[in-house]
Amino acid sequence: MSGKDVRGTAPGTPPVPRPRGEALPLPPAELAAGPSGGDDPTDGMEEAYWSVYDGAAARASLSRIAGRLPRIVRRIGGLAWAADRAATAAVVVLQLGSASMAAFGLMASVTVLHELFAQGPTPDRVRAAVPAILLVVALLSARALLEAGVSLAQARLTPKIRTALEREFLRLTAHVRLEVVDDPDWHDDAYRANDRGLFYARQIVGQVVSLASALLGLVGTAGVLAVLHPLLILLLPLSVVPVGAAAVRATRARFHSFRRWNALQRRVRVFSWLLLDQDAAAELRSDTAQRALLDEHSRLTTLIAREDTRLGTDAALLNLAGRTAGGLGTGVTYTVLGAMLIAGWLPLAAGAGAVLAIQASHGALTRLVDVGHLVYEHAMWVDDLLAFQERCRGCCPAGGS
Repeated sequence: MSGKDVRGTAPGTPPVPRPRGEALPLPPAELAAGPSGGDDPTDGMEEAYWSVYDGAAARASLSRIAGRLPRIVRRIGGLAWAADRAATAAVVVLQLGSASMAAFGLMASVTVLHELFAQGPTPDRVRAAVPAILLVVALLSARALLEAGVSLAQARLTPKIRTALEREFLRLTAHVRLEVVDDPDWHDDAYRANDRGLFYARQIVGQVVSLASALLGLVGTAGVLAVLHPLLILLLPLSVVPVGAAAVRATRARFHSFRRWNALQRRVRVFSWLLLDQDAAAELRSDTAQRALLDEHSRLTTLIAREDTRLGTDAALLNLAGRTAGGLGTGVTYTVLGAMLIAGWLPLAAGAGAVLAIQASHGALTRLVDVGHLVYEHAMWVDDLLAFQERCRGCCPAGGS
């Protein structure tokens, strides 16, 4: 014997399997390219390294957002101050001036209304109101000039912040030790900081300016109401709180929907890439897989359209609910205003000015909610960039520059 058994295999090796007795089933004529039926195509998808903070504002409480915003403003202000002190000071001063002009303009409008309607809009009263009208025009013009100055200073400041951050980012990544570069997690953090951190560092300056503008506008209108009559401050929440609550819910619905929409887009891009890619073209045609990919692409785009429709419908219903509640609150406010006018607690012109101030506060509060959520979320990307830079500083060899 030659050391092999009768079946021709070496001792100790598994035996050769016997021939299959039954025939294998034929492959299916069609196979879905992804989950079908009621399955969510976003289930099972891992969160990409570049989307870890998407939707963070929608998951955070309002108290957490409000508590963190001052620190965010200080940090962005510090970056701006380091990049260009003159432009930063100009933005702050001009923004404060713009808010002051808005408040003074509202008070001047009350003066105009007083001149026109205190004793009826006679020709003499109209002529007497001309100086106040000119003052309103001057204040509004000054506000427009100040806002233009803010935009010019911001246009000068924002690129300098991004340039400084980008230079520091590249300087640090170019000098980290070689074993750090070989770490795939470090690469994910580096690309996230480069793609998202630097991108939002450019945007967040303007968003912080808009946040300050909305906050100062709200404070200004509240100050005008306090000057007209202290009781009007107590009436302000009746009309603005429902509007603000609707704005919060609509903003958070947009953030939640964006996360799902983004996951669906990731799948759609895979199928679009396979249909367009030159290297996959031959295999695609030899396997006649076009129909399966097109069907899956069509299914996903239908889901995306459905998500957009759902978001738009929810936003419209939330807006309707907010306006309804806000309208009820405004109705109560106007009823109290009417009672104050009848009782002689408030002149007619002051009542008209209060209406203007309340309407202005609606827009300011809505902007404050929208921009506040954006600043909170985008600041997390900027913090991520700064934390990565700090990590790189600890990974540079001694004496590296």
